[in-house]
Amino acid sequence: MLVFDASGSMSGMEEWGSSSLTSRIDDARRALAESLPNVTPYRRLGLMTYGPGPVGRCTNIVLNVRPEFNAAPKIIAEVNGITPDGRTPLTSAVAQAADVLDYRNRPALIVLLTDGSETCGGQPCALARTLNATGKAITIHVVGYRLQDIISTRDQGVIDMKCLATQTGGLFIGADSIDELT
Repeated sequence: MLVFDASGSMSGMEEWGSSSLTSRIDDARRALAESLPNVTPYRRLGLMTYGPGPVGRCTNIVLNVRPEFNAAPKIIAEVNGITPDGRTPLTSAVAQAADVLDYRNRPALIVLLTDGSETCGGQPCALARTLNATGKAITIHVVGYRLQDIISTRDQGVIDMKCLATQTGGLFIGADSIDELT
């Protein structure tokens, strides 16, 4: 399951050269369009997003696409239709993704793509410990995109995201360019 950050910070612009500007979500769209067609013929993949919805709410989490083979076109269409907005309930989104994957009874793999830290009071590290203790076999990889633009690498948010990954046997990957994100 891909858990995709569509919160307001993803609308942030980054300078790429002297005259071009691109938002973080546009970078993520490009990276997904390039990488997903190579993955989804071989792996079932679903999409869960968080962020857009009623202002200030931490319950804006949507299961956009249930895991299936060849889901790249559906996932790309969903991500292309998002206007980033709202907060970052990444802990709740990961927990819901784990439930959709029936992590208690089956192995589960989640990839969280985010550009910032939890802003809704969730505790990613505590969630990782709980999922690890109650699940059959769950792995969470966290891709942190352009984190230095939003939070310090010493910030608790980065520590929490690294913990979410390492406590479940996953990887924390910091990406600062579209190529690295892809």
